[in-house]
Amino acid sequence: MQKEILLEILKQNQFTSHFSLDRVSEENASLRLNGKTASIGFIYRHIGETMNLFAALLGFPTDVKNTMIGQTDTGLGVDVEFSRQLISKGIRVLKDLVENSADEDSLKPVDTFFLARLHESDCLFTLFFIPRIMQVRYR
Repeated sequence: MQKEILLEILKQNQFTSHFSLDRVSEENASLRLNGKTASIGFIYRHIGETMNLFAALLGFPTDVKNTMIGQTDTGLGVDVEFSRQLISKGIRVLKDLVENSADEDSLKPVDTFFLARLHESDCLFTLFFIPRIMQVRYR
């Protein structure tokens, strides 16, 4: 039952997030709210990297390198297609994580380098909501 619920949460988050994330394009990736904020493209890539790197904390190896977390926007987020691939890869990893984890795994502690010690279920829920937490809204 737990897997079915988690997979439904993932599906719902994909549906909800796509309204904003699918609007990111090469044309608007460099837009910022003001000169001191990160660009849409930077945030978009940050979402993809964060999903994959956070999943690595739960034992899913990744070849994704951290170029955004803790960094300032230097223009790396302009490759929208690459960022889109990172997000798609992150969603696949999340789905695999849910489908291939035992229910009791959600009670195991996970040490993170930025959120201290969490239970695996806390990590999963954080991963599910990363796109929504950092969702880009613009007109």
